[in-house]
Amino acid sequence: AESSLSASPDDCKNCEMSSLRVFFCLLSVSVLVASGMYDPDEVLDLPGMSFKPNYRQWSGYLKASSGKFLHYW
Repeated sequence: AESSLSASPDDCKNCEMSSLRVFFCLLSVSVLVASGMYDPDEVLDLPGMSFKPNYRQWSGYLKASSGKFLHYW
């Protein structure tokens, strides 16, 4: 009973296809996760505003110097 450690060409093709499937699944999941990431500086609503604007806006602070910040909106 001689055992062979070498894989047949069909086995190699199956491994390559499985590896490609796993790669594309992981790639798809990472794109979905990245697109849904939370952005803490994005303004989602404003007090007293009864409608949702059709554009995105952000508000926050940029450090200008030690103890000095600039507000942006």
